[in-house]
Amino acid sequence: MRLTLSTSVRPVLLGGGGVALKTATCLFFRYSLRSFVFSDEQTLSLRLPIFSSFHALKESTSDKFILMDLAKLPIEYGESTYILIPCSEKYVLFVSRNQKALEGRFIIRTPHQIFEEKDLFPLKAHH
Repeated sequence: MRLTLSTSVRPVLLGGGGVALKTATCLFFRYSLRSFVFSDEQTLSLRLPIFSSFHALKESTSDKFILMDLAKLPIEYGESTYILIPCSEKYVLFVSRNQKALEGRFIIRTPHQIFEEKDLFPLKAHH
């Protein structure tokens, strides 16, 4: 069964690679959600309909600048419920270091929670 969530829910993936691709695919086919990607590597085929946009980060980008880029999302794309999903060890550590700053703006989930549908969204899904 395919569930559709409100368009006011927007997944934000931190990092590229296979985990990000699998997570974005799961979100798209299970919930009809297209993901934003923030990464210092463009290893994903962004022409796929599972992605909304790609935001390039320089490898040396500091936490401060990543936080500033993430803070621009509501300004550029509107107020929404943003789900932040770190998809590599580097970004898991970023989220861990900045958890207090992120929690007020994002719902933080892991790829595992996405795949297993455990406590994914505090919102009800529509059939």
